[in-house]
Amino acid sequence: MKQSINEHDKTKEMMDIIRNGFKSKLITEADETNEQPLAPNNVAPLEAGDDLPEPNQSSDPTETKEVEGDTITPVSGDAVYNEELKKIQQTLTPRAEITNFKIYPQDSNVIIKGILMKGNVISNSTSEDRKYSGIYFTLNLASGYDEPELVDVKGDETTTSVLTKFPGYYENFRNEWSEKMANEYKPKTS
Repeated sequence: MKQSINEHDKTKEMMDIIRNGFKSKLITEADETNEQPLAPNNVAPLEAGDDLPEPNQSSDPTETKEVEGDTITPVSGDAVYNEELKKIQQTLTPRAEITNFKIYPQDSNVIIKGILMKGNVISNSTSEDRKYSGIYFTLNLASGYDEPELVDVKGDETTTSVLTKFPGYYENFRNEWSEKMANEYKPKTS
């Protein structure tokens, strides 16, 4: 007689394998049956150092990297980084860059720094942080946003338009990230 498969359980099992790697699943099953675990194609299991993620590592290349304890630093190519950059570019100006992005789950804070309307290198600049002309911004979930700093930018219609959209963008940023911090970036409990 054919055994019926519960699709929900099978999906949960597959998601667990994706999150934790199949190595941990095989080891758990082997412990339960006291048999030597075999890879899906009945080959001997892979050892540490192989190209598979360890159980505590992510197998998702778009997931953010953790740095310095509980500080998460998304970089270009990470899904959260790309999503935030896209929002900035769609809302404020397509000429936007994120220069620093940090998520602090323990403090429920997010800090994003960047430049809008990046222009030429300023030859007499003494600051490495402000070596290009443009509008520099800092978004801080906990303490609000700093007024954007204009460095060698003309006060034309485009600049005015970007600056008037900025407070509205921050409100959306604050609402979205407040929800994300409560749901997706909960601090790790020891």
